[in-house]
Amino acid sequence: MAAPSPTRSPGTASPPLPLPTAAQLITLHGMAPHPEGGYYVETFRSMHSTAILYLLPAGHASALHKLLVADEVFHLYPSTAAAVLFEYDEVAHEATRTVLGADAAAGEKVQHVFRASKWFGAYVPPDPNVDRDDLENVPYALIGCTVAPAFQFAEFALASRELWHELLAKLPEYRADLAHLGRPDPSLVPRNDAADEAENSE
Repeated sequence: MAAPSPTRSPGTASPPLPLPTAAQLITLHGMAPHPEGGYYVETFRSMHSTAILYLLPAGHASALHKLLVADEVFHLYPSTAAAVLFEYDEVAHEATRTVLGADAAAGEKVQHVFRASKWFGAYVPPDPNVDRDDLENVPYALIGCTVAPAFQFAEFALASRELWHELLAKLPEYRADLAHLGRPDPSLVPRNDAADEAENSE
């Protein structure tokens, strides 16, 4: 018996598929709220690296944080909005702003690397016509995040309120970005959970 034909043949033009809503993505992938903001699900873990799917609805943010020993790569998947990425190098005293989006002609990038020990955050600007918690209608950025070595919450740090205020004063040209990246409740961040303890003991 012949194998069924694929619905879309490689190399042939086809109409774009409609994108799911943020609510549908959360349900389909079993996402949960992330301690730094947005929604996520871990899709891969080894001793060398980890990967998650990360959803940022408009009006939501990944609060300013850093990974102490690991590098992280953001990859853009089909989305209905672009994400703004902010990064601060404490050693060089330099800040950068990158737009993670599909419009290459406008300078947007579909991939970005955050080096270990640099502060960074991300946000999708609010949509004035849609409530940020209306997950059936709010625009979103769907991002793949790959971390190497493997992500551990014990090696993750949220920026203090003092650092956030310091950067607001030091970087007036980035105040509009930093305003979105305020610190969430640090009690939400797991510490020394069983999975981390098991891996650290190996």
